[in-house]
Parts: sequence; C-alpha cells; structure tokens
Amino acid sequence: MASTGTESSSIDNVQRQIYDKNIFRIYEKANWIKNSNADTFSLDKCRPIEGPKMTSVDDTKFCDLHTFREIFEKRDLLERFSPEDIYEAKLELNPFETVKSEMFMSKEATKLANIDAATDFMLTNMEKQGDFPLPICFADVCGGPGAFSEYLLWKRDWDYKGFGITLQGPDDFKLENSKCTSFASFQKLYGFGRNGDVCNPTNIRDFASKAFKEADGGVHLVLSDGSLPNDVINTKYNLQEIYMKHLYVCQCYLALLVLRPHGSLLLKLFDVFTPFSAGLLYLMYICFERVSILKPVTSCASNSERYFICNDLRGDTRTKAIGTYLGKVVDKLWSYRSYRSSPGNDILEIVPLDVIMKNTTFYEYLFCSNIRIAHGQLNALTEMLKFCENTKLNRKSAKEQEDVIDSIANKFNTRASLVDSRSKDLCKICLNYFDIPYSKTFEEYTSSPRVLKQYHKELKRNIPRLDKTVIISTLDKLKNNYSYCFLEYGLTGNFYFAKDNKVYEMSVQCEEKYIQNLYLENGTFVYGELVKEGLGFNLGIESRTLHIIDAVTLGTVCLDGYTSIERLQLITRYCKAINKESQLHKCCRLSPKVFKNLNSLSLKSFDAGPAHTLKTILIYNNTDKTFLGRFNRRYHEQININYITPILEKRNITNPLRRPQMSYFDDQFNWSSQP
Repeated sequence: MASTGTESSSIDNVQRQIYDKNIFRIYEKANWIKNSNADTFSLDKCRPIEGPKMTSVDDTKFCDLHTFREIFEKRDLLERFSPEDIYEAKLELNPFETVKSEMFMSKEATKLANIDAATDFMLTNMEKQGDFPLPICFADVCGGPGAFSEYLLWKRDWDYKGFGITLQGPDDFKLENSKCTSFASFQKLYGFGRNGDVCNPTNIRDFASKAFKEADGGVHLVLSDGSLPNDVINTKYNLQEIYMKHLYVCQCYLALLVLRPHGSLLLKLFDVFTPFSAGLLYLMYICFERVSILKPVTSCASNSERYFICNDLRGDTRTKAIGTYLGKVVDKLWSYRSYRSSPGNDILEIVPLDVIMKNTTFYEYLFCSNIRIAHGQLNALTEMLKFCENTKLNRKSAKEQEDVIDSIANKFNTRASLVDSRSKDLCKICLNYFDIPYSKTFEEYTSSPRVLKQYHKELKRNIPRLDKTVIISTLDKLKNNYSYCFLEYGLTGNFYFAKDNKVYEMSVQCEEKYIQNLYLENGTFVYGELVKEGLGFNLGIESRTLHIIDAVTLGTVCLDGYTSIERLQLITRYCKAINKESQLHKCCRLSPKVFKNLNSLSLKSFDAGPAHTLKTILIYNNTDKTFLGRFNRRYHEQININYITPILEKRNITNPLRRPQMSYFDDQFNWSSQP
C-alpha cells in the first residue's frame, strides 16, 4: 500500500502536537525552598522504627491518594508488555528520548548538563558558591561508567578534581574511553572492601576519609546517581522505592561525611511516598540552606526518576549530629544483609511523621512535587499503554503481519523523516540551552617531534654561558625582580607531553619515550625533572615525582602571555588537581619546582668551604612574559601544524609556543641560602 497525503498530514499533526506540548519544558528551572523553621528541629525526637520488610507501598501521606493509586495501577498494567515494546513506545511518544550529545559516552552526561542549566550552571561554577579556591573537588558516587564526571571534566578540565566510587565490574568507571576529555584529574577509590559497594559502611567511611583528606577539608560537590539493575527498573516499577531506600540513605550519609561547609549534593531519587524516604529528605533539608526536587526534561517522563538538589551545606553541630544518626541507620541496615540477622527486618521510619508534617514549608513542597511529577508520569503512561496495546493488536497473527509489511515499509520513510526532522530541531534547541555541542568539536591531540626538536635546538643555542666572575658582578643587578631554583641532577630537565591518555618524555636527543604511571591532562606540555622521592618517614619506599619547572600548556590552557609567577601559580593548582595522594604507590606524583627570591642567594668563594655543590641554577625574571620572542615569531610563522594543543571551539588558543625566561649557570660554585 502506498502512503497517502492524508496519512502524512496526520502523522505531522500528531508529532507537532507532541513537540509543541513539550517545548516549554526545556527551559524549566529548579524550584528551590529555603530552610525555614529548622532551628526548632530536635534530633532527640528521632529514632529508627523497625518492623517487617515492606513488600508493597499501599498508602502515603505525601501525595493525593487518588493520583497515588492511579499511577500504581498504570504501572501494573505496563508490566504486561515486553521491554522492547516499552522502549519503542518511549521513542515514539517522548520527544526528548533522543536528546543527547554525540561526544559523550552516554546520555546521562547530557542529563547532567540539563540539570546544570536548570540550576543556572551552579554545578560547573562551584567556586562561586562559597568563594572556594580552585581546583573544585567532587565525588561521583555510583556513577559508572562516569558520564557525570565526563561532563564536569569536559566543561572545566583540571579546574575540577574527581573521586569516584562505584561497583567494580561491567558498570565500573570507564573514563579512559571518553572522546572529549581526559581522566588525569579523576581517581577511583573502591573503599576498604575494594569492591565499590556503597551500601557497605566500611567502604563509605574509607572513601570519605581519603577524599576528605585529599580535598583539603572535604569535597565541594557530591553527585549520587545510584540506581537499580535494568531488569528491576523495567519490570518492578512499584517496588523501586522499597529496593532503593538502603541506597538512598547510604548516599546521603556519604555526602554528609565528605562534603565541606557550603558544599552541594545531587541525589537521584525515584518514588518518595514512604515515611522512610520522606524522613530522609527532611533530614537533608535541615542540613542545607536550600533544596529542590527536579525532574529534568531529559529524564524519561514515564518513570518516577527525579533529582534532589541540596545547596549550601550547613557546617553546624546539628548537621554533624544528623550525619552520625544516619551512620547508625546505615550500620543497622547493613546488619540486616548479614547472615547474623533476620533478612525479614527493616527500618520503616527515621523521622516521626508528625515532625515532618509540622514543617509546612517542606511538607507542602514534597506533597506538591510528588503530585506534579505523578501527573506528568500518568500522562506518559496512558499514552504508552495505548501505543503498546495497538502494537500488540497489530501483531496478533503472523498472517496479518505479512499483510501489512508493505504498508509499514511505505509509511516508515514518511514518519521517520518527520520524526527525525523534529527530533533534530528539538535536540538542537536543548543542547544550545544546555551549552553543549551536538558532536565532537575538538581536533585530536597531536605531538610534533619537529616542534619539540626546535624547542631543544633553540634552548641550547640561546643558553648564556656565564663564569663565576660574571655571576658575582651581575648578581646584585638581578636580585630585585628575579627568582631562582636548583635542578636536581644538573641540566637534566626534559619536556613531557600527554596525548591519547599517555605521557611521553622528549629526551635531549629528541627521542620520545613513554613514561608509565605518569598522568597528565591530554594536551599538556611541560618542562621538568623526573626524580625519586620517599613516600614516608623511614619507610624505605620510593616513588617517582615529576618536578614541573615550567609549562607551555596545561591541558587545554595555554600559558602564553603569563608571567613566571602566574605560570607557577597555575602549575601549583594543576599539580593539586592531578595528584592522587592515596595511590602514590602506583602513580607518579607531580610537584611544582620550588623557586626563591634571588635576594636569598649568596655566593661564596671556593676557599670558604662549600655548603652545597651543584651544576645548574635556573633564574627567572618574575615579570617578563616572553622568552626568545624571536623564536616564537619565527616558528609560529614557519611551522604550519597543530602543535601539541587541542583546538576547541569554546576556547581561543592562538599561540601555544612558550618557553621560560631562564639562564643557566654551568660552572660549579658554592652557595648558601640565607634564612
């Protein structure tokens, strides 16, 4: 059968109605409620109420009962259909199902970009939340394969430093597969049990202890994206909250352990109908200055997924007391999973119902949020059930299927072209609002031996060879605006550059050598020394450390035009972001080279007796922004290549060629550093 113009028009009208009805949802913002009447709350009123494990949710005080029962009935009906039928219905009826950026590993990264936009890009500008110094530290909890981290690291590079914990196995972090960012500033910590189970209290505390210490007093942001296996999410719709409650409280407990004051939490939720879930959210509401429940437009309309956003953690004693209380709840729930306890026991309530309901600001907000999300879910479920019923009827016999194959084939191109056109338009609008590109917009990282060789050639050609007499006669003239450092083994510094998640050393002979266990952001090009250092006091354990003397680029950040002091500040921040202090036994440490003011250096005669003997001193002009300016101009004009810097549309990098202002003193001499 041939498709008619009437059919085409009908399809077009249906799709237009779907898209027009949903277009306004793109620009939805998080609806915040501020912490009110929290000073009257007393934790003394709270204690865990135990009872038999729940097998169903039959009643609620946190939603209209008619809506609550209707949504459970619709879900029960949906369980009659196969996951394939449901997925087909989602693609057909949800215009946002295909909204994603091709450069990320999964759609979840686009979802976080959606949430970020809905919160006025709070998540990627955390330094503004509490006047935090960079780098911003975040914890990615239950986040494998790492889509949330991928988005943050793509958006902010090494301005953000991540700590991840998730179950080992097929859903582990796989940031090394990312095509748009580097994983050098991210580290996986699996907890004391080394399995990444966030429900295990010892894993929670081990992870929080390490991340808190490495972040110098706690992380700034916690992203908790814990969920259930797909076979549960896609079949046991009405039991999701029962299955998720243990994970809910564990993620909240971890957040209170690892966050610093004024930090923020993003927590994935599903249903919030039971007293346990409502009580948990109420306690978190007490701990933060403001909270919001958001269902982003990129979240499937037919499921109950939503996100609880908590902003500006209070650092008071009550917050710490709530964390301790949740720790006891977590310990108790974990004991129920052991063989020593009855598997039929559960904790049903952690905050008395009357305490929650007396706080009308929170209670009414949660009640209205549940109704609003439930109504949207009901509309989507009703449409899905109709679609699945029609699909089932159309497949009731093999003979009928054969009869309509030609008709389906003829209609497919018309419908697909219309849907595809509108999907692309909607996707473009969404991604533009989320401030992310649709596809990969960067060039591959390249290393050019030609450029690196020219650096070495010019470096050796322009090094001033000064004897002791010249040094002494000119030292006083240099002291005011110059700094110095010592090279560990004389003139042994080399260039190090990173591409394709690997780091290479360029030797004096201009040979590339892969350096194992050394991690730098892709695109980084630095000059430094790789030395050995002890890991601890009298442990006899050594680790390699890269002392970074200067840098051309740090990831996608070009240091052209920065003074030596400014470059050193950036290098210091970069080292802090990349270092994995709890894993130095299996990776190299980065350290900025220590520079001192030249005023602290005094040269003594050889007869006075040496304090130290060395071959090389490196001297910097603190204010000069150029080194071998003619070299920059000459090779910028003559070498028509991408250098070693990735060119991103979102950044303006024009001249990646940089060299430090330096002088080398090769003759041996004696020196002492004044106090």
